[in-house]
Amino acid sequence: MKLIIIGLLIIFPKLIIAQDTIVYDTLFFNNESGKRFEIIKMTGTIENGFKIGLWKSYYDNGILKEQGEYTTLLKKDIKIINHQDCNDCIIDEVAIRNKLNEKYSIETGNWIYYYKNGKIMQSGLYIPIWKIDIRWAEIIKDDGSIENISSGIPVYPQAMQTGVWVFYDEDGKVTYKTTYVEGEVIENTNN
Repeated sequence: MKLIIIGLLIIFPKLIIAQDTIVYDTLFFNNESGKRFEIIKMTGTIENGFKIGLWKSYYDNGILKEQGEYTTLLKKDIKIINHQDCNDCIIDEVAIRNKLNEKYSIETGNWIYYYKNGKIMQSGLYIPIWKIDIRWAEIIKDDGSIENISSGIPVYPQAMQTGVWVFYDEDGKVTYKTTYVEGEVIENTNN
């Protein structure tokens, strides 16, 4: 165990380890200017290399930016679906699964996102389901024939929003609500 902690501290010198909780700083850059614009601190538990349980991240001013729970999702539980733009295309599900990692960290349960002034920006529930929606592109060959090829697989899983998500303005007033079922928008309500 000591060897692992020493190794982590050598690789990630900003890590502070205390009772299974990891605290680290992430430095973000403005893509246009290349200048630093925000350091985010994150706290949470890493278990066998995966985020698990409650995680919080903070703005550079120390105000909470977001908080929510992570769980693990196994490769076998990932749903692979054929996007509606190519119903005749055949998915090689085995080949796609072979490109995936065995396990992923994914959001679950109630998540709350905050403005930099500390007011809630949005809140709602995630369900730990990751659907890989295979999209297709048509390639026109030199001989004029058309070949359908699948696009790349997303690298990071994104849990699906479910139930009612509430969105607020920077003063804390509800601006609208969106109802989701497995990531699909069912209804938007403006206030």
